[in-house]
Amino acid sequence: MKAPEFQNIFARIKQGDKSAALQKEIDSLLIQLQSSKDNLNAFTAAMSDSDMASILKYLWDDTSLQRWDLASTGGVANITPIFGYLWLMVAAEQTKQKGKYTRVVPKISTDGKGGGTIDILASGGLTFTSDPAAIKRKCLESGGTICQQDDALTPIDKALMARRRETNLMTNVYLTYASILSKKIAMRCTHAIVDVKLGKDTKILSAWMNDLAEVKVNDFLTAFKHKTEKNGLDIVLSDRNSLGIFSRVLQELGVETKTFIDEKENIGWLIQDCQNSNPKLDPLQEVRWLLTNANIPQCRAIGRHLILLHLDGLILDETELLMRDGDNEYKRLYRQILPRICDCQMEDPDATWEKLKAQCKILKSCLPKIDNLAAQNYLRDDYLELEKRHRLESASGQPLFDLAMISFGLYPYQWLVANQTVKIKSMNVQFLDELFSWLCGNEPYDSEVGIWLHKLPGEKVEIPVDGNAVGQDGKRYLKLCNKSQQPIISIFYRPSRCSESEVMAKARQFLCSVKV
Repeated sequence: MKAPEFQNIFARIKQGDKSAALQKEIDSLLIQLQSSKDNLNAFTAAMSDSDMASILKYLWDDTSLQRWDLASTGGVANITPIFGYLWLMVAAEQTKQKGKYTRVVPKISTDGKGGGTIDILASGGLTFTSDPAAIKRKCLESGGTICQQDDALTPIDKALMARRRETNLMTNVYLTYASILSKKIAMRCTHAIVDVKLGKDTKILSAWMNDLAEVKVNDFLTAFKHKTEKNGLDIVLSDRNSLGIFSRVLQELGVETKTFIDEKENIGWLIQDCQNSNPKLDPLQEVRWLLTNANIPQCRAIGRHLILLHLDGLILDETELLMRDGDNEYKRLYRQILPRICDCQMEDPDATWEKLKAQCKILKSCLPKIDNLAAQNYLRDDYLELEKRHRLESASGQPLFDLAMISFGLYPYQWLVANQTVKIKSMNVQFLDELFSWLCGNEPYDSEVGIWLHKLPGEKVEIPVDGNAVGQDGKRYLKLCNKSQQPIISIFYRPSRCSESEVMAKARQFLCSVKV
């Protein structure tokens, strides 16, 4: 891709051209980039140009402050960007001396139909600033702030993203790389962390790579999928083979990386030195590429309000997944690997976790709606019958006539669980993603519908016991079989949009596909 071709298109986007002729030129550009390997960094730097980016450059570039952000390529039940922001804020606080920071977090995020950082937090009442001076002031005063991508900051990325969605060109490493890093450059970040989701629905690997002599991407993803379904797999991919394959993918685009692996902690990622690239990605100095497994649910919640409740519990609830004794893959990602890649000092992990809880409480104080979310009273109630529709109520007790919930256990859809305690190996995350889209229907940003996974891969499911019409000890009663058992999945839906029979059929289909 020659620079004059895309620079002319970008200049017209900046000028506000929305003509049909320009849309066709953008589509042609995107199609060409599906097989392009040239000028990636020049393309990325050009995408970052905007009037607001120029103002931020003027405000930030006369300072010596490090400016960090963490982005993700998306995925089912994805909470890495919010969790990463909190860890980056901890790292920023660790640099504070005499009331001044040497590191700050100007986080820029987007919304998403599957649940993006912005629409998740907005559903809890968070407001965002887009004023450059206010962004800098908040960073200097509190260590960081969350900003919403808008036309003033990233007009070129927004225009290209709109056409990518329209033309089904969301999966491409060239475009994904440019989209993510151009936003960091526009915000004048010096350091970026990119959580690359790998799996069946990955948004960064594209078909043309299958023909590369040195990178057998399709073989890798196929084997990766089979391993996950058969044996389960680490959430974070720290092995040299996986890191090596992605390193070679970037190398094909002219991006050189080094591999960092801590063998003792089983932690690894790729490091890109942006100052030695040609052309440079100023002001970016370093990008860290973390590989995670999108074939595994990243947390229990799919849905905006449910993710807010889950994040609150994960960090502040002493009985939740990340607080339990013993190791699990979720604890390894969120309590060990994320703080390391975010450059937190971890001399005392428990004390550092307390600092994360403090940052969580600060963020929670900016979410005025979080204590009134209707779903919170229905997630752990043992007295809710399985496979029975429950009408939800608001926090004040008023019935919500178009919001309901149904919960399900593994029995009788997995007969093995009737005889012994079993451990879940894998779940069909693509099915869950499609189920969530179906629940949203023609309102893709519906904040109240969603899916709650009471059990995740790696967790045990206890044997059902004869019921007594009420649940107890974390179990719920299934009248159909006169059994009490631990719930596996709860679905929050709108009866006006999704019929009860359809919800139950889809839940049973999912449960039959769970590997134990």
